[in-house]
Amino acid sequence: MLPELGLKYQIEDNNQVDIQKIQAWINQHHFSKIAIHFDIDVLDRNLFFDQFFDKPGVTDYGVSGGKLDPDKAIAVLNQLGSDNDLVGLTIAEYLPWSALKLRKLMENVSIFN
Repeated sequence: MLPELGLKYQIEDNNQVDIQKIQAWINQHHFSKIAIHFDIDVLDRNLFFDQFFDKPGVTDYGVSGGKLDPDKAIAVLNQLGSDNDLVGLTIAEYLPWSALKLRKLMENVSIFN
């Protein structure tokens, strides 16, 4: 969608996020307000495991998972929020597979019927 809008973007490798490049991009486009879409699956699954890449029984997803440290991600969000008028935040790909399994297990417990 971004290419159709004529907006450039970059994908950071591994655990590197250059906040200055992001801020320069925001400034270049003269955005007065920003909304951030945060996909949980950019995080290192060894550090944050409730995400798409931890579906039980699946070992090959056809794409690589994220490598970003959760603390680094929060620092980037905080910095962007303090330097700009942050008006929205979406969080996607949060998938607590164990919670779904627990719900399924509890379906037949009489107190929940």
